[in-house]
Amino acid sequence: MKTNKLIEVTSRENDIVQYDNQIAKDLQKLPDFIIEKLKFWAKSVNCLGIAKVRELKGFHDESLKGN
Repeated sequence: MKTNKLIEVTSRENDIVQYDNQIAKDLQKLPDFIIEKLKFWAKSVNCLGIAKVRELKGFHDESLKGN
């Protein structure tokens, strides 16, 4: 039996990371640990700024390499 999880995401007017109206529905499809990482990343960006967050291990964007 699958239960619907209630996901609360909000953004304030002056936040850098803004959520649209569709986000809660989209997040229901993701595992909980991904949602928590997203929330942590968004909070970090809003507090520190994207440049500082990119300096943190695990939040630095790397291009994907394939065959």
